[in-house]
Amino acid sequence: MLARIMQLRMANKLQVERIEGELKASGLRFGIVVSRFNSFITERLLAAAVDALERAGAAGEDVDVVRVPGAFELPLAAKKLAASGRYDALHITITFVRRRREGCSWHKWTAGCRSYFAC
Repeated sequence: MLARIMQLRMANKLQVERIEGELKASGLRFGIVVSRFNSFITERLLAAAVDALERAGAAGEDVDVVRVPGAFELPLAAKKLAASGRYDALHITITFVRRRREGCSWHKWTAGCRSYFAC
């Protein structure tokens, strides 16, 4: 109900042009770089990326997966894939776990997952 009211208010005040793309990956080549470190997380991120590409119409032979040991090697692998000119887009997947000093009272673990998509 609230969404409908907001639509009516916007319709009366401002007409905006909407530009939307289509999710079509057919005919494009993709390179995916994934870290083996924290693989219990990165493998799930990789599966989700591959699933999204499949749903968008990418063919299996148009998707290459490169596995590297850790975060340090990710930029080098991505740079080599980009320099090859074989790919229309690259997907880089990384996880990190950071620990603060144990001697401090504010000792915490923080973890994060990142998935980057670059054209």
